[in-house]
Amino acid sequence: MTIKVRFLPRYPFSIVGTAPVTVTKVGNASQISVPVFSTSEPGLAPTSPGGSSAFLRADGTWVNSGGVPGGASLTVQYNSAGAFGGMSGTSWDDTNRALTITGATVTTNKPILGLSQTWNAGGVAFQGIKLDVTNTASAAGARLLDVQVATSSKFSVDVSGSAFFASGAKLDFNAGDVTVTHAANNLTVAGGSLTTENHVIGSTNTLSWSTDVFLFRDGAAALSLRDGTNAQTYRVYNTESSSLTNYERLNIGWASNICTIETANAGTGTLRELNFQSSTFRWKISGANETLALTGGGYAAGTLFIPDVLNFGSNGDAGFSRIANSTVSITNGSGGKGYLQQGGDSRVAADFSKTSDTTLANVTGLSVTVGAGRTYTFEAILYTTSNVAGGVKFAIGGTATATSIVTEAIAFDAANTTEPVQTRAAALGTALISTTALTVAYVRITGTITVSAGGTLTVQFAQNASNGTASTVLRGSTFMVRDIA
Repeated sequence: MTIKVRFLPRYPFSIVGTAPVTVTKVGNASQISVPVFSTSEPGLAPTSPGGSSAFLRADGTWVNSGGVPGGASLTVQYNSAGAFGGMSGTSWDDTNRALTITGATVTTNKPILGLSQTWNAGGVAFQGIKLDVTNTASAAGARLLDVQVATSSKFSVDVSGSAFFASGAKLDFNAGDVTVTHAANNLTVAGGSLTTENHVIGSTNTLSWSTDVFLFRDGAAALSLRDGTNAQTYRVYNTESSSLTNYERLNIGWASNICTIETANAGTGTLRELNFQSSTFRWKISGANETLALTGGGYAAGTLFIPDVLNFGSNGDAGFSRIANSTVSITNGSGGKGYLQQGGDSRVAADFSKTSDTTLANVTGLSVTVGAGRTYTFEAILYTTSNVAGGVKFAIGGTATATSIVTEAIAFDAANTTEPVQTRAAALGTALISTTALTVAYVRITGTITVSAGGTLTVQFAQNASNGTASTVLRGSTFMVRDIA
């Protein structure tokens, strides 16, 4: 800017300031030049562009202000082609420092808020979105976040950090690979499994599968599997295939009011043994050969301890009772005596006869199996009839062999006035009694045998002399063998 000034010689002047003022003599006058002010130098204001919307900035330039604010009061402003524009759907509450944004109805994807940021410092714990609320006081329904559809809350977070989902909500992981869905007080996990650590179920809550398997807390430290009057089964698998066509397992369950504990198998699975044991005791049940073995506790295998009374049968009408030291009684289950039937007991069910035959043969029914190395006592009670000219003879025989044997036989005949007939033998197959003059003889044979090779032990019979009238061992005759060592 240049100012022309005429100075008279008798009036001196001076220039004060730091601005680069230039004085130039033009004819009889002096011309002074003063620059426009800047951020570093004082000076004159630049020429105004005119109008009412421009303002002078501190750097000495005129800037168009954009005009008056656009939109309604409290509307957030934005740059609309160099002028103020009011942002539709927005409202700023300066008193409460609160911003409200109401989006438009859209037909294409237009997020109401789109944020992006680049993090690039490994030592910084960045936060993308942060809300810090000072909760001096609030109602129980206060929410840090509340996502709604048509004013209905779908997801929210309360001041304690608890998250709330609307009824029927679903969590979807990996595009549906695993989903968790809520419906009618239930959560359903689909497409995978649910893994939890230290999960606590309320003391009155139930863990259930479908509508027929339920786990309950019956009380302190008590877990139950129950469903009203429906019998339940618990299974523990040793091995299994995904289709359950091949498995080995333990079953504990009820069926027809009977509780069963058993091992089971299917397909290529093996039927395993079942053990009940402590550190010093084992009770083993083998399903493969249906055996029971007891070991441990300082006792030999097979030792079994039972109460003073052990009853058998659905009504307990037979059993064992300990009546004194080293003494056991067979009982009827109610204090009376019972009966014991043993493998060594045999009898003649139909008369066995010999006619015109002196060859010893096994009496049908009087045969018992004995084992190698065992010692047995035996007794045969034989009722006979014969012709006085045919008589009878006996022997102890069979397929077993004897390490040692002693046999004693005695016969009485009320129709014969002779003395009783008595015979002793020390070998299997040796003829005993061998008497003709008998008609209604009662014969008793006793003995002891130590078996060498196991097999059968039998009573043998024949006529002493061949006769056309039959000699007979009558029905009801018996042969009893007892293992003693």
